[in-house]
Amino acid sequence: MLVFGLDPGLNYTGWAVVLKEPSGSLSLLDTGTICTTSCSDLNDKLFCIFSGLSAIIQKFSVSVASIENVFVNLNPKASMFLCYARAASLLACLSSNVKIFEYSPTKIKKCVFGNGRASKEQIAFVVRSSLGLSEDASFSSHASDAIAAALCHIFSSGNRYGI
Repeated sequence: MLVFGLDPGLNYTGWAVVLKEPSGSLSLLDTGTICTTSCSDLNDKLFCIFSGLSAIIQKFSVSVASIENVFVNLNPKASMFLCYARAASLLACLSSNVKIFEYSPTKIKKCVFGNGRASKEQIAFVVRSSLGLSEDASFSSHASDAIAAALCHIFSSGNRYGI
């Protein structure tokens, strides 16, 4: 099972491609963050997210994506911008016929860490250990959250050991 994990954000969109082998072993094929801070216009940011994710989808021939649901932010404007980034991410998936699974941030944290209120550091630790990565493995918190989203889908689709 190949899963495309997404952590959408207007300035930083994390993504990850995680493979679960039939044996149950997990591999991180690639991960990264699409940074749109150099784009001054909202439309440019959205196009950058859409085109960047579309290229990754094509490169890895992904057919399944796992993405965080929208959460209500105390700042309505921030929530609105998050929705724009999610829309660009969803459209990239939909335009390539990628099946989308959505999970709340709490569900992702609970599924991956066992606690829905886990910190970014705790999630990063579990992501590294689940994938057998060294502590030196470096990726952004956005990429880590995208990996966690992918792992959540994998773990929710069956147990961790493929039994």
